[in-house]
Amino acid sequence: MNPYAEIEVTNLYSRDGMKSRGKSVRLKEEDSSWEEVGVVSPNYLLVPNEKLREVVTQITELTSFNDWREQKLFFDGKRFVYSVVTDMVTAEITPGDLVRFGLIGYNSYDGSRVLSVGMYAEHLVCSNGMTSETFFSRFIFKHHQGNINWDEQVEAAFRALLPGSRAKLTRFANTLRALKNKSLELTDLKEIRQKHLSN
Repeated sequence: MNPYAEIEVTNLYSRDGMKSRGKSVRLKEEDSSWEEVGVVSPNYLLVPNEKLREVVTQITELTSFNDWREQKLFFDGKRFVYSVVTDMVTAEITPGDLVRFGLIGYNSYDGSRVLSVGMYAEHLVCSNGMTSETFFSRFIFKHHQGNINWDEQVEAAFRALLPGSRAKLTRFANTLRALKNKSLELTDLKEIRQKHLSN
């Protein structure tokens, strides 16, 4: 499924012709047919996935790092996740064991996820996507009457996310180092199971 396919919002009607308050979000298929991917409230901010990708790129262009590259892209027809990474901001957990800095954007066509961007750390020892947003900031885009001042919001996202990113990544690496050096006894595992994993 093409994450950047055309989308449209249409009115919904009941069988007796009454207009619903909800709106149908439809995605254009490769065969030019339309598939409903969500029903949202009339004031839901629907932003094409392409616009979120463009916003993430604009934020990276405001940084002094010149090696940003796409890391992950996920789209299931409703929810979209797009991330980029840089190797210019890293922190060491132990010698040779690094985490690096990334930006991640979230969008949805069904209202299940708010439009936002955030920072995250990626553990380089693992190539299957060991990432964490713990300790990092997230920026939620604000809109007024269904409209966003994108230039203002991109600048605000940059100011909210990037200052202190190196220090936050170092703090995260230090926390991982402490966890790596902690040994767990059976009593510790029992406590974790009883307090955090039980129904």
